[in-house]
Amino acid sequence: MNLSIIIPVYNTEKYISKCLESCLSQGIDEKIYEIIIIDDGSTDNSLNIIKDFEKKDNNITVISQENKKQGAARNNGLGIAKGEYIWFVDSDDWIEPDAISSILNYLSTWNLDILRFDAVDHKPNGIMLRPCKHIPNHLYARHEALLEDEISVCVPFHIFKKSFLQENRLTFIENIFYEDNEFMLRAYEKVESFSYLRKSLYNVLFRDNSTTRTLVYSRNLYLLKVIESHIEYLNFNEHKKKIKKIFGLHVARCMNSLLSGVSRSEVLFNEAIKSLRRIEDLSVCVKNSKSLFHIIEFYLLKHPFILRKLLLKFYKN
Repeated sequence: MNLSIIIPVYNTEKYISKCLESCLSQGIDEKIYEIIIIDDGSTDNSLNIIKDFEKKDNNITVISQENKKQGAARNNGLGIAKGEYIWFVDSDDWIEPDAISSILNYLSTWNLDILRFDAVDHKPNGIMLRPCKHIPNHLYARHEALLEDEISVCVPFHIFKKSFLQENRLTFIENIFYEDNEFMLRAYEKVESFSYLRKSLYNVLFRDNSTTRTLVYSRNLYLLKVIESHIEYLNFNEHKKKIKKIFGLHVARCMNSLLSGVSRSEVLFNEAIKSLRRIEDLSVCVKNSKSLFHIIEFYLLKHPFILRKLLLKFYKN
């Protein structure tokens, strides 16, 4: 088994068929890959749809879990995956017809822990290629890709060697949103062999009611877990200054995303401020980022009224 495609599903009855049809219409032997679908406690007709697919296709496995969000679903899928490589696909997106053959052909000549490729955003106002500044067809060694600071936190834009994930205990935080942000930084820090294939293989659907894109301000508070995890990871491991700077930048960016995301709600904003003040070593991490903008933002935590006014003015949308 060369590849395991793991697809968490939660209330995507309108989109899951297109996703699965794209995974099944690859023109290759079904013995080469498997599709593992994890229903995350859907309350619509999603489970019935994916069970119908399971009845028709031998390389599809469906499992169900109570709602624990996407991280838990991916972990469960990884636990039963048989493939040498893992591809986490979102249930409202779809892959290109030649995606799997392109990936496996590339991997046949490169012994990689992680492969990155291009993706296309499909928005109501048109389509757009996601930019990537990694060097194509280049074999990156440890920390090379990380230090470029071009990390994509979108898990589906990557293929992972299963043994790499297992050996480095790379799993997702469960019961939170923004689990990709936490996972991908650790993955890039651990990767020993990385490469970028300049080819669009993945399609991202932007929809108003997506669980990750719906404007629910309280979801931004999950970024506190991401920040805490990054700081804990830094404290647990010895790192050079360059690595600390990258982690500091990501912590600072998460802090900014959190504060700007909840700034329209005074109650949530104050809750976020209090929580950030309680995080040990946050100041050290932000200072390591060497970003003057984020360092100033950190010091303004002591003046939440001023900080909130500035954020509301700067992030008008």
